[in-house]
Amino acid sequence: MRLNYQPFIPGQGMNVWGHKDLIVYIDPDNNDNAFLGIQDASNENAWNIILLPGYGSWLAKEIDMFLYMTTAM
Repeated sequence: MRLNYQPFIPGQGMNVWGHKDLIVYIDPDNNDNAFLGIQDASNENAWNIILLPGYGSWLAKEIDMFLYMTTAM
């Protein structure tokens, strides 16, 4: 799932990550794990990928609920 954002570069003294888009996806090799991808705000070709061990089944349920709520009649 990809969340589209405008580029955000934090100002001096701000304790937050700069980013553009965010993605979350399930590990194709191990469904128990998920990944979080954070697109660099300055270089849109660069991504910081973070392993989320144990969150694959949770993410699958969240995606199923999102699809049900947005496409069901």
